[in-house]
Amino acid sequence: MDETPGFLNAVHTPVPMIDSARIHRNISAMSSRANSAGVRFRPHFKTHQSAVIGEWFREAGVSGITVSSVSMARYFAENQWTDITLAFPFNVRELAELNQLDGLADIHLLADHPDTVAALAAGVTRGHRVFVKIDTGYHRTGIPWDRKTDILALVRQIESGSRLAFAGILTHSGHSYHCSGPEEVKSVFRETLVRMNSVRDYLRGNDIQDCEISVGDTPGCSVVESFEGVDEIRPGNFVFYDLMQLSLGACDEEGLALAVVCPVTGIYPDRNEIVVLGGAVHFSKERLEGVNGQVVYGYAIAITSDGFGPLNRNVCLVTLSQEHGVVQAPAEIIRKMRIGDLLAFVPVHSCLVADLFGEYLDVSGETVPRLNSASAGSAQRFAPPVNSNSVSF
Repeated sequence: MDETPGFLNAVHTPVPMIDSARIHRNISAMSSRANSAGVRFRPHFKTHQSAVIGEWFREAGVSGITVSSVSMARYFAENQWTDITLAFPFNVRELAELNQLDGLADIHLLADHPDTVAALAAGVTRGHRVFVKIDTGYHRTGIPWDRKTDILALVRQIESGSRLAFAGILTHSGHSYHCSGPEEVKSVFRETLVRMNSVRDYLRGNDIQDCEISVGDTPGCSVVESFEGVDEIRPGNFVFYDLMQLSLGACDEEGLALAVVCPVTGIYPDRNEIVVLGGAVHFSKERLEGVNGQVVYGYAIAITSDGFGPLNRNVCLVTLSQEHGVVQAPAEIIRKMRIGDLLAFVPVHSCLVADLFGEYLDVSGETVPRLNSASAGSAQRFAPPVNSNSVSF
């Protein structure tokens, strides 16, 4: 076992741990990619949902952000973010809540249906830029890219609203998450760019000259060489990355910046298994196929006084129920385990895992609050009790 930070002695239940040095490197790397390509960097904050981490982005020169809900927009607006895109087809039942943000920030909206635009035109109390959501292959939301007359009609409807202005076209190539590796991710991204540019060309041919293209998926934004025709990128997951991104080739192990620390509650040498307090309510149920074909919900990672260490694919989280996590490990690892020890696991999908907790614990020993945290907006020191034992890989 590596030397374990003393503040981990205070961990009693599952805690999401972050490595702030890795996060800063991830932010810097993506910001550099955007700057080199000459595109605007509008990161999606739905992954971390933390005003403290948001400040790390601001230090890197970010001024505009993306969120996925009105409540998230309010949280970041109250933390001095004034240029916010709400990248979810607007929920018309939240018009009153949207209007309450008047004067706090410029909130740019998203629509893919005439009824949504009609509700906005009738209900907003200040001006908003509105993007039209385009489906370039993910088939979740958006007008299919080849239904260009429908897209033009929605743009015309937006332009006819006295408090609405057409901002451009926006897409999320979420199907890149189902790719087999970086070359396939690049292919999906290239296809997305071709389709988005064809939509913009059509709109320009119909006298819609001001039309930005906004794209955003972490796999594509992490690996492609060209953002031709793109005005802005909106990746979010890259701040932490995870096992899914690692499997896609979007990051290496040094990019993994979030893990869930779990207490050991059961040791079963006869079947080479350990049970931890850490189940679906802590990891969600996103999974991958492991090197031996088994289901994997997380791989163990070392946490040392210097930060995150190497990933250990031989120690894997293979079964989740609500609170239980079953871990497979080699016999020599299991022999070292004691009830009450701690194991840390990098999850398959960090966005979902982060959303299950109220705050993070940094490897520095500070707690980092997030949107649904009961603590204040600034980081606080995590104070350990005396005479407690903990270990980590």
